Amino acid sequence: MVTAVAALALIAASTGIATEARADPVVVITLTGSGATSSATSGVSIDGSTVTITAPGDYQLSGTLADGRILVQATEADDVNLIFNGISIANSTGPAISITIARTVTVTLPAGTDNTLSDAESYPAAENANAALFSTEDMTITGTGSLSVRGNYRDGIAGKDTLTIESGTIDVIASDDGIRGKDYLHLTGGSITVTASSHGLTSTNKSDPALGYISIDGGTVDVTAGADCLHAVTDITVAGGSQTLSCGDDAVHGGSTVSVSAGTVDITRSAEGLEALQVLLSGGTVTVTSTDDGINTVEDGLVEGAVSIRALAEVSGGTVVVNAGTDGFDSNGSIEFSGGVTVVNGPVTGTTDEAALDANGAITFSGGTVLAAGILGSTREPAASSVQGFLDATFGAVQPPGTIVHIVSDAGTDLATFRSNKQFRGLVFSSDQIIARQTY
Repeated sequence: MVTAVAALALIAASTGIATEARADPVVVITLTGSGATSSATSGVSIDGSTVTITAPGDYQLSGTLADGRILVQATEADDVNLIFNGISIANSTGPAISITIARTVTVTLPAGTDNTLSDAESYPAAENANAALFSTEDMTITGTGSLSVRGNYRDGIAGKDTLTIESGTIDVIASDDGIRGKDYLHLTGGSITVTASSHGLTSTNKSDPALGYISIDGGTVDVTAGADCLHAVTDITVAGGSQTLSCGDDAVHGGSTVSVSAGTVDITRSAEGLEALQVLLSGGTVTVTSTDDGINTVEDGLVEGAVSIRALAEVSGGTVVVNAGTDGFDSNGSIEFSGGVTVVNGPVTGTTDEAALDANGAITFSGGTVLAAGILGSTREPAASSVQGFLDATFGAVQPPGTIVHIVSDAGTDLATFRSNKQFRGLVFSSDQIIARQTY
């Protein structure tokens, strides 16, 4: 347990706000099973097992509510800090925590504390919340303790404005979406595990094109989802951290752009790995296992076979490894390789519409190393405008899994060795060692 005095130091450490600037002491709220007590004479009201916070400040909560809730109903000018100092809250009629009025809310998880929240399986029709931990205001989760959330009704953690997770060990099991930040979801650290029947992490603002995005700068994320693991209306940006994703549908789905510049994205199960209008891979490591396309860039509304001038799959850096059931890369626009290392194991059967590299527009090579194999290496010959050389080979017969291919220059220099993990017939290879019109 953390004392009120110790909590002041914790607040300063986790939020960067000097405690001496706070005029009021930490309010201590003790949950007693079927009720609660408070050290404050104002700003907190207790009605049976419902605790309502109506003033700004720091509130340290500890103990158990077997069937109750915490409500935050302050003013739009108030900042509220909820310190979860070892709490267990279950509610049979709605959310465990419901934040409806404040300027900002911080949920602080002190070191060494374990905290659990669980909501009802059904809510009254008048209830606007849809998650065990629900906020209509900007919410930040920080601290190094743990938080376990069971979203029995719909979502586990939901913020209708912005949601930032800075740190903590967070485990969510949800009947619908795991963690939702409507305006945006920003992860900078922590260890996050999500098991969700629908989407794992999601941002859903459709009214403002500058919002509805997911940004991941750090932390460890492990998601198992029935639908998409990461789903955003606009963009998904990965600039750090480690993501392990097992998904029933797309692993990473952005309505506009998916970009990876650093960190690790390991997709162990998916229908499609990364899907957006544009997928831009400039760094980090991306590993994709998919039953359909590994990386898919598509412009909605185009007729079948039309060439999009907006859709783009681009690898300019990092390491990309794809094992796809159908196309390895599929774009109804263009595919561009300018850096990094890309290895693709594409479809083992199919028509001329399925290949390791499949584009309605151009496939170009200007840098990096690319080795792509499948029933076809590519659906079209790489563009003559490619400034880097390439090989586009078709074998006389299908090669079995485990086949080792050596790419050797006419002078006998070994340029690359590839061992297939499944059968293939076509192969595309490009690197700065390939010179146009030479024999290999």
